[in-house]
Amino acid sequence: MAEDLREERDTTELQALAKSVGWKITTDQAGSLLAPKGTVLGYRHDGQLIASAGLYTYGSELASLGVVIFLAYQRKGLGKRIVMRCLIEAERIHSPVTLVTTEQGFLLYESLGFRTVGYVHRFEADSAFRGKMKTLGKTCRCLKRVTC
Repeated sequence: MAEDLREERDTTELQALAKSVGWKITTDQAGSLLAPKGTVLGYRHDGQLIASAGLYTYGSELASLGVVIFLAYQRKGLGKRIVMRCLIEAERIHSPVTLVTTEQGFLLYESLGFRTVGYVHRFEADSAFRGKMKTLGKTCRCLKRVTC
């Protein structure tokens, strides 16, 4: 069963979950994702956080969805369950939802009514930031779902 993530320990567990799928995220960034400006849910297995989804709302004009699932638990229906919980909240406030996905997650989101509206590249500055940027990973899709 999904639970609300708001405890202090959830910050480090969310950071570890994100790192497990190759995302670079600091403790401060993980903590800001758990801020009370949205709905943040998680699933645990044997006490370990294995999936999380956050729906961050900006009034009824827009909501942004972020999802991360531990690799061993992907493709088992958990993503769909946790995304559906967030979409119910978005429908309650009559808000369209956007997200950024890799090709791995695209079919899930498409099956839930999301459509591609653009593409993004992720860039990261080198540690000394001498004006150099490097591309991280592949291009990702920007998706939007309108329910109202």
